[in-house]
Amino acid sequence: MRVKDFRRTILEELPVEQTIADVLDIMDKIFHIPPAQAIIADDEELDDQIAEEILFRLGNGEPSAYIIGHVGFAGIEVQLNPYVLIPRPETEELVTDIIADKTLHPKRILDLCTGSGCIALALKKAFPRAEVVGSDISEEALELARESARREGLNVTFKRQDLLEGEEGTYDLIVSNPPYIPDGTMVECDYEPELALFSGPDGLDATRGIARNLFKCLAPHGRAYFEIDPDHAAEAVELFVTAAKAAGVSAQVEIKNDLQERYRFVIVKLD
Repeated sequence: MRVKDFRRTILEELPVEQTIADVLDIMDKIFHIPPAQAIIADDEELDDQIAEEILFRLGNGEPSAYIIGHVGFAGIEVQLNPYVLIPRPETEELVTDIIADKTLHPKRILDLCTGSGCIALALKKAFPRAEVVGSDISEEALELARESARREGLNVTFKRQDLLEGEEGTYDLIVSNPPYIPDGTMVECDYEPELALFSGPDGLDATRGIARNLFKCLAPHGRAYFEIDPDHAAEAVELFVTAAKAAGVSAQVEIKNDLQERYRFVIVKLD
């Protein structure tokens, strides 16, 4: 199959719409044809078996990131499969904001609902002296995160844990992109794991679980950062405010917009 036929089939003939960026990424990562060359190398021949398999998977709606099997995230490469979410730009934005904050010098970092491990690994690279732990309830996700850590040469501990239940340590920095989509909501991709997407009737079950135990796990003057559903931002903030009062601690709870000007992040700062 020629490059131009492969490209045309993806962009014009498949039942699931794809972008030129998807095509160029596949050409680069699977066929090792750089983007500039992929645009002009119309008659270059591709391996027919591999090309047909990719077209079949794309036609069934499988995201190109799963087909490629890895993705760049905040300066690292993360392995992917359908046991973990594909990292979103908003999550990368959260991590880059944390890294850019020069007031942060964490010694211990916890990434809850770590999934692919993208947050934990990126923070370990940014804070190499910190002890970094990533936790998740999915053993399949944890195994993939460990593989990414091995490939990146990053010493991160990944452990099976349900939110903060049973956590005995304290951390200077706690970060999480928990599931926050209300049950029953239609989502664009059927391939991503429901466990990492949905969290109760209002999407706040995981956030409630985190808030309930957060302040026994956050070290003095520690900070916590969470990605949230913009449609339930006020409720998420109230959960952390209420939890701080119940724990008898003084904490600032702030909300921050993402680049699309949507309420996307909650930041908790212990006084």
